[in-house]
Amino acid sequence: MPSKKIIILLSVILISLLTIKCDDDNRNNCDFAICTEEFRSIVLIIKYNADHSPYLLSDYKIIRMYDNKDITPIIDSFSTSHGYYPIANDMKKELFKFKNVKVEFKGYLNNDLVIQRQFTITADCCHISLVEGKTLILI
Repeated sequence: MPSKKIIILLSVILISLLTIKCDDDNRNNCDFAICTEEFRSIVLIIKYNADHSPYLLSDYKIIRMYDNKDITPIIDSFSTSHGYYPIANDMKKELFKFKNVKVEFKGYLNNDLVIQRQFTITADCCHISLVEGKTLILI
């Protein structure tokens, strides 16, 4: 008869192998993901350095760099009138899901390009997140 230590060791090895196999099969499967109810956004804040008042652009675009597609989120006038410029949000997380996607912010003042910044964004099953880029610009 095998000893209890061997049985325990074999059980631990078997459970570990099953867990690893399960993780490999479901790495990008969101069918059973448990997500929080929060809605995440990535926002660029642009302010004047002298007094921290909002820097107001007349327009801006978010361009996905690998195909130059305009993916600018829906803009609300409250945000932009306070110097807050949405870059991405959970509403379009499918664009970023399980990838690192480079996007470029292009800010315009009277049709002149005045600000360009790059960001890298990703998403899991539930939410987007910022991988790279600074979300505060002081001018």
